[in-house]
Amino acid sequence: PNGTLSGWYSAGSTITLPTTIYNGSLERYVINQSGELVVDRPINMTAPYVRQFYVDVALPNGTISGWYNEGSVITLPRVIYVGNATRYVINQSDTLTVSSPISEAPSYVKQFLVTVNGASSWYDAGSTIRLYEPVPWYETLTWVGSYTLPNGANVTVYGPLVESARTSINVEAVGGIAGVIVVAAAVGAVVALRRR
Repeated sequence: PNGTLSGWYSAGSTITLPTTIYNGSLERYVINQSGELVVDRPINMTAPYVRQFYVDVALPNGTISGWYNEGSVITLPRVIYVGNATRYVINQSDTLTVSSPISEAPSYVKQFLVTVNGASSWYDAGSTIRLYEPVPWYETLTWVGSYTLPNGANVTVYGPLVESARTSINVEAVGGIAGVIVVAAAVGAVVALRRR
């Protein structure tokens, strides 16, 4: 790949070809069979070198780097888990074809596991979720777990979340109704006493 080796050699002598020929720091040629030729006749050949490029791919949890044959296809992980509740999901093609040196940081979206009332789903970092469950008028609902929030609250997902709904008696509503009933009963009693 970088020139021609020619000349007169004695019968039985051995010609040693270079195993690796560098063409800069990111491209090289590597012989793909024995690099030794025994001269037993006239030889006219093209040495069997394979072209390689250096690849450096930065992933959220490390790197893929090294020499790859031209035309190789590198398959990137579609999902990278970093612990049980954090992951990265690829946001582009998951294959790279090696046709030149590669230095790349593929696009991944960070996601967190969000568990609400025991049901878990993955959400993109920075997304917003609404914590809401319908409850009867005589109850109130509070979300407890990673945060303590009222029913209907919006939460921005900055990390894994665990939330559970907790209901209790709506003291204001029930007390208000009870108060109205007591007042109505008192008014009814007063009216009944006056009619006598």
